[in-house]
Amino acid sequence: MNALVERSKASTTAIYFAFVFLVAWGAVLLVVGPRALLEGETPAQWQLLPVFGAMLTGPALAGVLMTAVAGGREGLRDLWDRQRRWRVPARWYAVALLTTPVLIVVILGGLSLASSAFVPAMIATDDLWPILAFGVVFGLGAGLLEEIGWTGFALPRLLRRHSTFTAGLLLGAIWGVWHGLADYWGASVQFGSLWLLRIALWVAALTAFRVLMVRVYQQADESLLVSQLMHASFTGSQAILVPTLAPAEHFVWYGLFTLTLWGVVAAIASRPRR
Repeated sequence: MNALVERSKASTTAIYFAFVFLVAWGAVLLVVGPRALLEGETPAQWQLLPVFGAMLTGPALAGVLMTAVAGGREGLRDLWDRQRRWRVPARWYAVALLTTPVLIVVILGGLSLASSAFVPAMIATDDLWPILAFGVVFGLGAGLLEEIGWTGFALPRLLRRHSTFTAGLLLGAIWGVWHGLADYWGASVQFGSLWLLRIALWVAALTAFRVLMVRVYQQADESLLVSQLMHASFTGSQAILVPTLAPAEHFVWYGLFTLTLWGVVAAIASRPRR
């Protein structure tokens, strides 16, 4: 009986992952078209909104739908309870909001001593407010919507079967690959044959960051809100701080960023959990 229950839980999680891939990758294929992807056409401005709209809302819709299917009213009540669970120690809000921007400022600040190309975007620009507005809106949209599915639905089910580290690795790798087709569409022209290295670094960074997110989620009384803010900070601070870089410079900066994230993961993993 227990085996059947576990299989059922695993199948609902697999359906969730299939759903979010179908929505995200399907949106790219429908809006852009397979031919344009293969030929490496530069994205048009009008194509961005429907693609990213589908990517932001897909995990949220799938998370709510699969929660209702798998858990019924009780499952939806639990999801809502974790969503409005905001009374957690202030240090976890600080960790969620400051981890990524602090790492970015330190890394780019060090690199900018060698080259002005690495000066943070919000410092180098003469038009700050559009960058800030885009980063805040895009960051909050990604964090608030996506995490309803990733953390709200998928993570608790992975944690029932795996350790914190393993659940973070699995969810992080899937999360990273899920971005793959949209990233290929947007970056393959710029990076050319180096795009595979770009997406490998991207998946590695997102996997490390997801491990950190899982740990913070558990420490912060399983607050979905804290996870949403941590995701929002990750996405928004990169949009605000990271300048447009040539491929070689991008690999320097993002390679250091990825190594630093894994260094933080290793440092946390080496300490006993309280």
